[in-house]
Formats: sequence, C-alpha cells, structure tokens
Amino acid sequence: MKWRIYFIFGDMISNVIIGSTAGVVSRALVTESWRTVPAMAAGMVLGSVIAAAASLVFMLFFGDFEIMLPGMFSGMLSGMFIAMMEAMGPLKVLQSAGWGAIIGLAPFVAVYLLDLRFKKKH
Repeated sequence: MKWRIYFIFGDMISNVIIGSTAGVVSRALVTESWRTVPAMAAGMVLGSVIAAAASLVFMLFFGDFEIMLPGMFSGMLSGMFIAMMEAMGPLKVLQSAGWGAIIGLAPFVAVYLLDLRFKKKH
C-alpha cells in the first residue's frame, strides 16, 4: 500500500504525456485545408499509435492494465480533438500541448472516480 501514490502519480503523468504528445503530433499532421471528419479520423489513428508506443514504455514502471486502457483513450481523444481544432483554425504548439494534457487527464479522472464509487458499494 505504500507504493499506491507512486502508481497514481505515474498514471496521471503518463496520461498527460500521452495526451500532450498526441496533440502536438496531430497538430503537425493536420492543416487548415483538411476537413474536420478526415482530420478527426487521422488524429484518432495517430493518437492510438502514439499511445501504444508510449504505453510500452510506461508499462515497465506503472503496470499494464493501469496504463494501457486510460492511455489509449487519452491518445485517441487528444488526437481527435486537436486534429479537429487544427482543421478549423491554426493552433500554437503550446496550445495543442496544453489541450492535449487536459484531455489526457479526463480518462485518468474518470477511471479513479469510478474506482472510488465501486469501492464504496462493495
């Protein structure tokens, strides 16, 4: 139990890194000339690839299931959202990294809130 804070912090940091990286790379791929739906599809695929690669590294330190599920969701959501935003208008690199980090935290928060809710019932 003394390592629990290490794993929680690791899960949070890994989701932020995956989300911000997927956002920045999706921003680099998509331009304003793209339509939003193909941009979202490309961002989703690119975010999934980035999340899978980053998850292989983070799994060594923080566990398999705890990283893979929220990490893949973070990468997909961040890639889709940032690619769609870039297709509608240009974003700066720090904006896409910031939005990606914020979106990357959403699956982390959802997983831990659901975990707390189910622990109270049982």
